[in-house]
Formats: sequence, structure tokens, C-alpha cells
Amino acid sequence: MTGSEIAADGTYSSNAAKVKRFNYNPLITITVKDGKIAAFNVNADMTNKRNQRYMKRAGNHFEKALLGKPASQDSVAAVDSVSHATLSSNAARDSGKAALAAAPKAQGGGSDPNPPAQNDNFVITSGNHLQSIYMNNKAAMESASSWEFKIETIFIGSSNAGDPNFSIPKALQRMSGDASRPGGTEITPYRYKSGNHGLIFRSGTKTTVENFTFGKDNTFGSVDLHVKNGAKVHFKNCILKNQLRVEDGAEVILENCTVMGSIDYKTANIVLKNVTLTDPSGGIGLNIQSNILRQATAGRYYNHNFSLPVTLNKGSQTAALDTFRVETSIEGLNIGKNKTENNHATITVTGTPSKAEYNARILVTFKYNNAQDTGFGFAIPYYLSVRQAPIRTITYDLNGGKLEGNMGIIRLRAAEGSIIRLPKAPVRDGYTFDYWKGSRYNPGDSYRVTGDHTFTAQWKEKHTTRNQENDQTKTKPDNSQKTAKKIHEPGTGDTTRTMFWSAILSAAIATALSVIRRKIKNAIK
Repeated sequence: MTGSEIAADGTYSSNAAKVKRFNYNPLITITVKDGKIAAFNVNADMTNKRNQRYMKRAGNHFEKALLGKPASQDSVAAVDSVSHATLSSNAARDSGKAALAAAPKAQGGGSDPNPPAQNDNFVITSGNHLQSIYMNNKAAMESASSWEFKIETIFIGSSNAGDPNFSIPKALQRMSGDASRPGGTEITPYRYKSGNHGLIFRSGTKTTVENFTFGKDNTFGSVDLHVKNGAKVHFKNCILKNQLRVEDGAEVILENCTVMGSIDYKTANIVLKNVTLTDPSGGIGLNIQSNILRQATAGRYYNHNFSLPVTLNKGSQTAALDTFRVETSIEGLNIGKNKTENNHATITVTGTPSKAEYNARILVTFKYNNAQDTGFGFAIPYYLSVRQAPIRTITYDLNGGKLEGNMGIIRLRAAEGSIIRLPKAPVRDGYTFDYWKGSRYNPGDSYRVTGDHTFTAQWKEKHTTRNQENDQTKTKPDNSQKTAKKIHEPGTGDTTRTMFWSAILSAAIATALSVIRRKIKNAIK
């Protein structure tokens, strides 16, 4: 969802933007009801209380300014920074825009729920020179929020030494041509004053321009479009035959448009939605449905590919992809490119982005037929927003043990997708640490955070025996690895009882011997 599009009802959050200097990403939560902003909340849970006050000040300022406003990125972007909280305001604004950018559009496409009233619309039904019409109706045209052209053609420029350019008033919100005509109303250069003529959108302008052809005359010049720093222009159902110049700090949306001229820009945001790029002859065409890529998450693997599908509209036309470059500064991502047999260019984006970024850019530069006069090429920005990974809770249940002076439960917070290292083994009297359960990890093992997770210490009880002399518990030695020995019954240590039985045995033997001798003697007699 971009620009003036309205978000569907719901609650949306983002912490994509960082407060510079504080190294803190505030969480912005926006609630949308009936197409309007019903709540704008800032989570300012910061350790530094002074910085927390700045963040709360910015949040209160944005909520007051946005309540009841259309739920669009434009509404959030229009809120100025609050004094003494500029950095916090910038982060709140950028994260608020990111939250709505990820929101689904309201049913029906979503647009400004408060279109200009009919009596605020200035209708042009006659005349053929824009400067003259404006000078004759200046007050009415400057106070109107919408201009509607119900004519086929209108000129800009003049035959005298006056300014050949025309500047759109800042108050103008919508400028529409005749939708009943193919290409809408054509704006062409004044034919008695050769050279390029410009339609200028000044800083602060927020305008939707729809159903126009911005013409080019090979003899008398062309109509250039110039969007200045701080302006936001949404072109819909337009044909651009010459240059579109977009200054840094400006924002442009091209929707259902055909671009036959060049797009001159450096770092400005240019969003394409169902845009056809073509050479002046219309022989080569390239349709881009969207240059907004699927959102990524910091610390999480990303894999996305897109193509530049070229079509040849004339039988004699050829398309040799001679220039093909892809550049990006997004940390952690790798860009692959490939030229296919059917003149398509395919780009693959893979890797793990390391940090959150809003509308990070991948620049694709291409040109077909370098060696021919019909050379056709553009430098197209593709935008990839990397959201901050959700913060998850990692719990260590010591299960009766102790870790660096801590007992019971230890909780830590880590970003989803990050890799943490498990702590050293805890200790517990009478037990030996076995492993961390959840699943099974040893101290020092690495673990990738995928969500909230609990590690529970597992213990083995130590085996013990008692010493009868001092009644102290000692750990038995582990003889499991020793060679088994013959087992002897232990002595009792009582020698008196042994002597008693020995005396009885000796007496019995003596008696037996005496009886035997007596029998022998009687036998001899």
C-alpha cells in the first residue's frame, strides 16, 4: 500500500525506523477504523528516562495530529516534527509509514475518503492556452482543490518572452483530463515558441494527476514534468512522451501509465504500478507491475526473484540486452542476474539482511540495442523494506541449580533469527549438570532464535556411601573400568570368639583320641 491509498480497518505495527543517536527502534502501532486513524501509539519503553520523554512527546504530537485523518501514508508523512523531539518524530513518522505500507488496502482499492466537494472543482470546457485560462481565473483556480479539463488539447508556454513553464498551485489536490478520450486531454508545447516547456510541481505540492498525455512535438519541443524536492505527485492513466525529472526528496507514483521518455532522478522515491516503459517508436515494451518487492525480516533468510519481460511490438524490431547492471547497498543480500533467450532479464535476491531498513533500494539499469538509434533503456529502482525482527523471550529454568549467582528462572530477550550461545553449566549441590533440555543442548552450543523458547537444566544425582567410623558421606570411586577381582567375605575383627571355638575343637579331638586308645588296649588283652 502506498501514497494516498487507504488501509483496511485493523491494527498495524512497525519498528522499522531507528532513533538516531539513541540506537533505539520505537514500536509504532496504528489502529484504523472506517478508513481513518483511530489511534497512534508509541511504545517508548526505554531505559534512559530522558530519551523516553522525547519519544512520548513525539508520540503524543503525532496522535493528536492524526486522529480522524485518512489512514494513508500521506497523512503520516504530512505531520511535522515536534520541537525538542525531532529525532524521535522522524522515527515515529517513518515507522508509522512502514506500518501502513504493510497494511492491506481497503476494499475497492482505497482512496481519499474525503474527495473534494463538487463546488470546489474548477471545470475547464473552453480555451486552449493554460497560462491564459489561469490568468483570467486566477482566484477561482487557486482556491479550488480540483481542476477538471473537458477539452481535447491544451497548450502551455507563450509566444512572448514570458516563462514557458507553468507551476501547479500548492493547494491543488487533483488535476484530471477528459477520461472519455483515448489518452485523455493532451498537454502540448505552444507551437509558436520552440523549445521545451515544463509543468512544475513545487515543494509542498500533493497532487493526483490523471487522464493526460504530456506531448512532444519534434518541431516545437515537448512538455517536461518537473517534480521538486518536497512534492508528492501521483500520475494515473497518463502517457509521458518526454522527460520526467524528480528531485531528491520528492515522491512520485506512476500508476497505469506509459513512459516513452526518460526518468531523471537520483535518490527520489519512484513507485511503479502497472507501468509500461517503451521506446519512442513503441517497438519495444517492458511492463512492470510493481517495483515494491516482498518485505524481508532482519536476521531471516530471504529469497525473491523478479523479471523484466520485454515484448516486441513490431515485426522488424530486435531486442539485444546490451547493458544490464544490478546494484544494492542492503547488507547481507546477494544479487544474481540472468539474461534469458526470450530477451527477458531475471534478477534474484537472496541472503539474510542484517538490519531493518525502510524502502532500501535495488537499482536495475538496462539498455537494449545500444548500437542502434532506437536504443531503449531505463534505470529502475526496486524497493525492499526490511522490518525489524520480532523480539522473543529466551527462558533458562535452572531447576534447583545456580548460575553465576542467579537462581530459579532467568529470562533474556533476543531478536528472532539471531543466533545466541547457551551459557555455561549451572551448579547444584549433590548433582552433576547433564544438559539443557529443549531439545538437547550443551553449554556453549549455538541456537537460532525462532520464537519464545525455554531451556531447562537437567541433572544427574551423585552416588554416595557412608564411612562408619566418622559417619561422613563420601563419593564412591567409579570402578566400572577396573578389572573384576575375587570377592572375599570381610572379617569381623572379634578374636575372642575364635579362641573359644578353637578350645572346644581341641577338647573334642583329645576325647576322641582317648576313647580310641582305650578300645585298642582292651582288644590286645
